[in-house]
Amino acid sequence: MKKIILIIHFHYIIKLLILDALNFILMKLFLKFQNIKNSFIINIIENKFIMKKAKVFNFSSYVVLFLLAFILNSCKKDLKKDTDTKTAEDLVWAVTAYTDVFNQLDLILKDSSIVYANSIDNVFRYGCISLSMSEFNSFPKIITLDFGGNNCLGKDSRTRRGKIIVQFSGPLYKENTFVKVSFINYYISDTKIDGKFTIEAQKGIELDNNYSQIVYLIKVQDGHIEGNKGESFFSANFTREWNEGMETQWPNLNDDLFSITGSGKGISANKEDYEFTITIPLSFQHNCNWISKGNIDAKVYAKENRKIDYGSGCDNEAKLTIGNESSDLTLK
Repeated sequence: MKKIILIIHFHYIIKLLILDALNFILMKLFLKFQNIKNSFIINIIENKFIMKKAKVFNFSSYVVLFLLAFILNSCKKDLKKDTDTKTAEDLVWAVTAYTDVFNQLDLILKDSSIVYANSIDNVFRYGCISLSMSEFNSFPKIITLDFGGNNCLGKDSRTRRGKIIVQFSGPLYKENTFVKVSFINYYISDTKIDGKFTIEAQKGIELDNNYSQIVYLIKVQDGHIEGNKGESFFSANFTREWNEGMETQWPNLNDDLFSITGSGKGISANKEDYEFTITIPLSFQHNCNWISKGNIDAKVYAKENRKIDYGSGCDNEAKLTIGNESSDLTLK
């Protein structure tokens, strides 16, 4: 209603200006036609019009400015709420996919019979993964994890294909071991993963029974993720601590508990730049297919911040909060 009233007033002012102008022109024509050359009268008429025009213009200027401010404010209020979840989904999947790379190495390279093997025997325990090794009984060495050209279904119900090439200086659980990972047409859940991936093992806190808490520094550079919904980019620095389960030997890995901290940045499939920080350590165990605990805060350029809460249980659900609004995220 306020908008309608203001617009009516505005049109009324314009109408007054036009009418005054017409009256002035008609008066001038009339005086000229009558050959009245009394400049005094004309001056009075002109001055009256100019003064009136100035007053009306001054008033109308304030009205126009007020209208513009009102309209801009109304447009601001009418903007749609920021409810886009795509960037958060891409971020969560990137963290999952690159965390899974370490998990695959962890499952196999903790097997001392492989690390110190004289030969490789691809027995059934690795399912559809084929292993090859460049050197035996010595380091550095290269191990290739070949998931084949067709999708290989893992115990976590995710499919994988392609190759992960692992070049490492020593056993994965030993201090100062450096691991360089590369990918050859590697896919997880039909999403192609690429980029520079390195792991550095550092000695952590001495625990009971002479076991050490191993800390891994993980770096992802120029990460590239490509799926049927587009491509995204990802870089991060993670610290992964092996908190529990060091005393049990392979293949009893279900009691291994890891916590992950760190930060990074990326570009989502819808071309949005973001930065993220793990504010509450992410918790992962081999007996759970998903990250089960932890929080991630993400800053998205020109949008509201995102908060991802993984909850406190082993399930594929997380909570996404944008501003004051929350919704559920389904983990892949």
